[in-house]
Amino acid sequence: MTVGGFAITQLYDDFFVLQEPGVRCFLLIDTRRALLIDTGFGRGDIAAAVRAVTPLPVTVVHTHADPDHIGGTAAFQRVLLHRGDLPRFQSRVSTRSLTVTFLSDGDTLTAGKYRFQVLHLPGHTPGSIALLERQKRFLISGDTLQTEPVYLFGPGREPGRYLFSLQRLYHLAGSFDTVLPAHGSCPVSAGVLGDLIGCTQRYLSRELPPHQLPAGSPIGDKCRLYRWGSAALLGEVGGPPR
Repeated sequence: MTVGGFAITQLYDDFFVLQEPGVRCFLLIDTRRALLIDTGFGRGDIAAAVRAVTPLPVTVVHTHADPDHIGGTAAFQRVLLHRGDLPRFQSRVSTRSLTVTFLSDGDTLTAGKYRFQVLHLPGHTPGSIALLERQKRFLISGDTLQTEPVYLFGPGREPGRYLFSLQRLYHLAGSFDTVLPAHGSCPVSAGVLGDLIGCTQRYLSRELPPHQLPAGSPIGDKCRLYRWGSAALLGEVGGPPR
């Protein structure tokens, strides 16, 4: 069904995908409270979409604070995010009516039968996180791990730290089989990680040729596309800083 501009599908027991054109959010149902992972662009009515699934009060968890992930946050009251993205968050969302709690690497979040380890994975943004469910072997990855090109241009993007975060995930890859990203295909295999590491390494060493985005792209003058294997990055026009 579609409510408030979001296509709602059930992925697992008590686990729903709220798909807005261009980005997806995840909703997990507990006995007393629901956990909403990201809130989309804010173009639609995500609160109505949530109410179509559950009447429970909602806690929002932000994987990071880019505009397409925090646009609907004002409809809720309780927010969890990493402190590293607080300036980014406050630049677009008023915290006056919100209760904001900071997440740290290694924290645990529980929603019904799901138990997540918070992984701080800076690079795409300073406060990017992913949520690892070890028992059920899946990772909610935000924008850190996906089949769509990963943004690594502009303020706050740090390709070197991003590579370090990918390498950390590589060492944890035995803990998950499935990745649930915010963009592109979903779910995807954890195998996407290898090509993203290779692509980022080659971008940093300036081995990859830059490709201009199609004419008319709203970000075409700000970045270039860099590809390797099945992975792609949107990096600086002149390549990574030396």
